[in-house]
Amino acid sequence: MASRTDLWGELAMRQTNGPSYEFFAPILPPLRYVNADFRYYPIVLSAPKAKVKARLIANGSGLNLRGGARSWTDNGTPVCFRVGPDEFLFGGLPDRVTQPTLAEGWLPIVEIRYRHPSPMQPGGNVPLSQPTPKVPPEIYRLEAFAATKPRLADRGVVFVKFDLAQGTNGYVAVEVDAGRPLQFQDGRLLDDHGHVLALLDSRWKWERQRAVVRLTPGVAAVLAIPTKPLDASSPLLVNPEAYAVQRQACVQTWRNLLARGMDVQTPEPYVNNAWRHLICQNFELINGNSIRYSAGNQYDKLYESEGSDAALALLSWSYESEFRRLMVPLFDFTRKDLECHQAAFKLNNLCVTTGRPETPPWWPTSSPAGRRRPPGLPTRAPTNSASAPKANTAGTSAPWSIASP
Repeated sequence: MASRTDLWGELAMRQTNGPSYEFFAPILPPLRYVNADFRYYPIVLSAPKAKVKARLIANGSGLNLRGGARSWTDNGTPVCFRVGPDEFLFGGLPDRVTQPTLAEGWLPIVEIRYRHPSPMQPGGNVPLSQPTPKVPPEIYRLEAFAATKPRLADRGVVFVKFDLAQGTNGYVAVEVDAGRPLQFQDGRLLDDHGHVLALLDSRWKWERQRAVVRLTPGVAAVLAIPTKPLDASSPLLVNPEAYAVQRQACVQTWRNLLARGMDVQTPEPYVNNAWRHLICQNFELINGNSIRYSAGNQYDKLYESEGSDAALALLSWSYESEFRRLMVPLFDFTRKDLECHQAAFKLNNLCVTTGRPETPPWWPTSSPAGRRRPPGLPTRAPTNSASAPKANTAGTSAPWSIASP
C-alpha cells in the first residue's frame, strides 16, 4: 500500500501486446472460499427472474448444501456428490479440481472437473516385483444447469450430468440428506410424504441409501434435482435424451434474452463473455419483480442503492420492460432510519428516467402500490440540514423532508 508504483500494472503495460487477461490470470486468481460449511463459493442457478434459486457449490461437492452459519438460508434438500470406490467428496482436494467453466464461455451451464484415480485391483497371485501399470487417472466431469421451462423453473429443478473426461473405471454416488430414510421407486427418490426429491436415469442403482452408478468411456449418467420437491404425479422423465432437450431449451432461453438487449462486440473474447454472463447473473438474481442483492443468504433482499444501480444498468442495456417492473418495488420500498438515503436514490431514478422528480407516467395504477405516491419521495426541501434526523441521512448528505406513504 505504501508503494507509489503499480508494479503489476507497469509490467502489464510492458508486454508485447500490452495488458491482457492472460497476464493477470495467474497472479489474480478468482475468489474461491466463503464463510460456510461448504467453504467454496456457491453458484446461483436459476431461470430468468425465477423465485426459486438453487446453489451449486463451486468445487462440485453438491447442490443446495447447508451453509451452517445463520447468515445462510437453506434452500432445498442438500445433495452431495461423491466419486470413486471410496466415495470421496467431489472437489475435496483443491489441487485436483478445476475452476468452474461456462458453456460457450458465458451461458449459465456450469462444468467442473475433478481428478480422482480409481485404485488398481489385480486378481490372482501377483509377484512382488510386478511393475505397476500406468493407467490414466479418472477425471470426472460434472455439468449442471437450471431448467428454464416454467413448470420446472417454478420448482428450481437442476439437471446434472456425470461422465468421464479421462479414465475407464468411474463410480459416482449421490447422497440426498433428507434427514430421514428415502424410498427409490421407478427412478424417483421419494421422501416419507411421497414427494420427489430427485429423478435419475436407468443407469443408477439404489444401495445403502445412496444412488450409485458406474461410468465407462462414452457413458453418461443424468439426474434432475428439484429445489422444491415435486409432486409424485409429476410427469417429468429423466434420461440422456430428455437432458439434451432441457439443455437446449436452457440455451435458447438465455440466447433469446440476450438478443433483446444491446449487443457489444470487442476484440477480446473474455470481455464479450463477461458482459453476457453478467446480464445472465442479474436476471438469475431477480426474484419475480424484485432485484435482489444476492440469493440464499442474509443479503437475499431488496437494497435501494444496489438495486437501483442494477436496474438502471439493465435500462442502459435496453431492457426497458424489465426496468419498469423492477422500479415499482424499489419505489415502494422503505426501511426505518434510512429514509433520506433511500429518497436520494428514488429521486435519482426518477430524474434519470423522466428528467423530473415526479411520479413517472408508467407508474402502475392498478396495484395498491401504484394508487399512492411512491413512499420516501420528498415533498419539499427544508431550509436547513437540521430538519432531518441525523440517523436518516445515512449514506447521503441530502437534507430532505420525507413524505408519509
